Amino acid sequence: MSHDQMKEILVALKGLDNRLNGIDNRFQKVDDRLLVMETNMQELNKQGKDLEVKLISMDIRYEQRFHLLERRFDTMEEELKVMDHRIEKRFDGIDARLIKIDDDLNRIDPWTGYRADPNLPPLRLQ
Repeated sequence: MSHDQMKEILVALKGLDNRLNGIDNRFQKVDDRLLVMETNMQELNKQGKDLEVKLISMDIRYEQRFHLLERRFDTMEEELKVMDHRIEKRFDGIDARLIKIDDDLNRIDPWTGYRADPNLPPLRLQ
């Protein structure tokens, strides 16, 4: 092999070395980008876990509030039943009084204004 051929081979090898260095630099940039992407993914994963914990916490709180409201509703329902019963009793009493008044009015002689039954004490309409 001649000296010139060896120089040509050396120049070709340097050219290949430069190309390989260029390719290596490109791979290094890609590797750096992948590292940044991996870091971002880890951060997003951490934020996702934090959000999941917050959502679970909110779900638990709202579940507790729902049960509290359910109990309040049940209590209010019971109170309304008691109040309804009391109102019914009151109306029954009022109805009984109105019936008695109506009966008393039916016993009054419209011509004289006195009770029609002579055994009852006199009742004068005002």
